[in-house]
Amino acid sequence: MKLAQRGLVVLFVVSSFLSAALIFLSEPYMGKLLLPPFGGSPGVWNTCMVFFQAMLLAGYAYAHWSVKRLGLKRQVWLHAALLLVPLLVLPLTLPSWAGQSSAPPSLQILAILALTVGMPFFILSTSGPLLQRWFAATSHPRAASPYFLYAAGNLGSFVALLAYPLVVEPSMSLKQQSLFWTVGYVIFIALTLVSIFAMRRTMRPVAAETKAEAAAPAITWSQRWRWLFYAFLPSSLMLGVTAHITTDVASVPLLWVIPLALYLLTFVIAFGAGDPAKRVQRTAPFAAAGLFGAITITTLSLPMPAILIAMYFLALLTLISLVAHGKLAATKPHPLRLTEFYLWVAVGGVLGGIFNSLLAPVIFNNIYEFPLALLLTVPLLVSIKSLRRPGSRQLAFALVPCLLYLATMGLVVLGKGNLGDPVAMLVIFGLAVMFMLYRARPIGYGIGMLALLVTPLLALAAQPALHIERTFYGVIKVKQAGDTRVLYHGVTQHGSQFTDAKRSLEPTTYYHRSGPLGDVLPACQRLTGCRDIGVVGLGVGTLAGYGREGDRITFYEIDPEIIRIAHNPRLFTYLTRTPADTKTIVGDGRLSLASSKEQYDLLVIDAFSSDAIPSHLLTREAVKVYMDRLGPSGQLALHISNRYLDLKPIVQAAARDAGLQAVVLKGGTRNGGALPSEWVVLARDKATVDSLEGWEPLSGPQIDPWTDDYSNILDALR
Repeated sequence: MKLAQRGLVVLFVVSSFLSAALIFLSEPYMGKLLLPPFGGSPGVWNTCMVFFQAMLLAGYAYAHWSVKRLGLKRQVWLHAALLLVPLLVLPLTLPSWAGQSSAPPSLQILAILALTVGMPFFILSTSGPLLQRWFAATSHPRAASPYFLYAAGNLGSFVALLAYPLVVEPSMSLKQQSLFWTVGYVIFIALTLVSIFAMRRTMRPVAAETKAEAAAPAITWSQRWRWLFYAFLPSSLMLGVTAHITTDVASVPLLWVIPLALYLLTFVIAFGAGDPAKRVQRTAPFAAAGLFGAITITTLSLPMPAILIAMYFLALLTLISLVAHGKLAATKPHPLRLTEFYLWVAVGGVLGGIFNSLLAPVIFNNIYEFPLALLLTVPLLVSIKSLRRPGSRQLAFALVPCLLYLATMGLVVLGKGNLGDPVAMLVIFGLAVMFMLYRARPIGYGIGMLALLVTPLLALAAQPALHIERTFYGVIKVKQAGDTRVLYHGVTQHGSQFTDAKRSLEPTTYYHRSGPLGDVLPACQRLTGCRDIGVVGLGVGTLAGYGREGDRITFYEIDPEIIRIAHNPRLFTYLTRTPADTKTIVGDGRLSLASSKEQYDLLVIDAFSSDAIPSHLLTREAVKVYMDRLGPSGQLALHISNRYLDLKPIVQAAARDAGLQAVVLKGGTRNGGALPSEWVVLARDKATVDSLEGWEPLSGPQIDPWTDDYSNILDALR
């Protein structure tokens, strides 16, 4: 008997683990599949997350409705039939029209996901609540508390998310991943059918089940609203942190899954063994201390490496999620009411996704959703007794991390000789200490914390800008800095121009005459005359500053707002004042080049997404498209300047695979509007690259070339 009972637990645990793992293997896979048609934008992942959260909600709603309306005995037969429907759309691939529609990118992505992974994801999302509900209906001794299966499912999610960038992506092509996932789904069908059979064999009598359900305490609307809030807050924070990291570093699966994995890990901990209420009491002071640091980071322009700020926000996300999910676990209902519980948890999660990914980009012209989520953390923390109970131990827990953080930041800023930021930090810290001392009064504490947290919002709103716009591709700002006008995309500078008439056509930033491109263009002119130039990535149109009478320069740009800014003479005038003939084509550069019949003497690839070139612009297939658009002596110049990724091995592998000559050019200073930059120039013959000055041979570790079917970001991490 004990062996049979243990086998039942193992069956349900493995089924929960596998279903969740398949869900969270499909998410980064589909995100990576969708990146190339939509320009490698960080918005791709957040839009995907909205869809996946909506499907999770649909799955939980079906689980709740089907059990409530049909009863378990009839519900399992309906579900057994639905398990087979996703086989009609497997294996998972993109439709041929992906990225070709004129509809907004978000709507295109949602439509593609609905037609491809929608049904399989929906069926998998039902497994969490259904497996727990089925197990609760058995006569097993642990049936009275089946929430351990939820922890098993979240553990499966966590393992899958870590496995994708570290194991699956480096070792499998996209086609192999799709086949691997399909096999996993077939195994899931088998395990689920066996679970149904086992549940029916060990199910309690119908009369006992009905009596137990009638005796289960009813769920109140107060409980429902709390569950909604506890689920909404971590979901919104997770997407906010993800957007911050991928905008500043790179939009790649590795950086998508880290915040999501931490978010899921907090579910595992919250619903694991032990008392969740005690865990909340222990964690809340650290979350409160973390808020103080977040205020400082988001208010002040601290000279910190972006990676350290990202790590801080990841830690804060983990602490706040532990508190919120701990509150969920501490208030979970009777097991026979669990399907409704998970339904409200899913509603909260999807509302967080909708707010961050669909509403915020339309409502706000800046990234306000992250500090707003921090504001919502205050009522959560105010409700926790450990922050209001007198005692030096609780105060120390809250203040020591904050002191260490502020001391570190003070040293960093003082090292730069700037005294304004430390003074502001001390003021904020003094207010924080005062509010912590009065934490026994929750209303006063809450008002004080809200007042502190409003400062990041005010700081964002007060930032001077000549123009600010938020699109699917990020936040775009135009600022005046002395005699220079600068375009920013997120935190990355995308071009600048002198405002005085005498120097207005002088190339700046990465295109400065003292930099590598200042060597490439004269060499191209000596070889071919360099009359026809193609540029992927418009920026402010700086390359037009090199234009001569009779030159033809074609820019390819995916973001229509960038095009409007570059053509606005009140902001930038490279395109309106150059003597060259210029043309701008809207759309992904690679796709537009593939459909073009133009031939260029020089092709410049400078399409930044965050701080990195999108991976689909560096594949074997991409290089072939570029070379098809170049004449016999044409040159391909790739801008690979980057803080976090070393793209030289990727370009070297592509050049070697295509039989091309490749050299590296570095140079430029931060004087006179110039910025240091690093470029790689590819050509068909050695004589072409020998015409360049100051080049170095392209060298690095030998790796396999990236293709449209295979890329591995670990190859490029510095």
